[in-house]
Amino acid sequence: MVGVFQLTEDTKTLVIELYSIMATPQGIELRVRHFTPSLTPWRESEPSLLRLMTYDSKSFLFVNQDNEQPKHWVMKRTDPNTYLANFEIVPEKGEVESSEIIFHRQDIPAPASR
Repeated sequence: MVGVFQLTEDTKTLVIELYSIMATPQGIELRVRHFTPSLTPWRESEPSLLRLMTYDSKSFLFVNQDNEQPKHWVMKRTDPNTYLANFEIVPEKGEVESSEIIFHRQDIPAPASR
């Protein structure tokens, strides 16, 4: 699965996030990378890597076992076309930051026949 998230303020794009979920020999992995509006990576390092730890029929918990962020990412399916993603940033000092994003499947219109 591949996804994209675009954070905007008014009409200005602030950040673009690309992510993929795939099966690997090490298990199911979620990879996340952030870009500027011109698609320059925010960091020169590799994408954040989180591994699937637990799941049930409607939710998945991914955990980042390295020192990267986010530390936890939970996805909950709320209907056939929508899921909530909640992720946590755990700083060395201070409060844990939690954010939630609602993702919706976008229907692709059928191509016009010629």
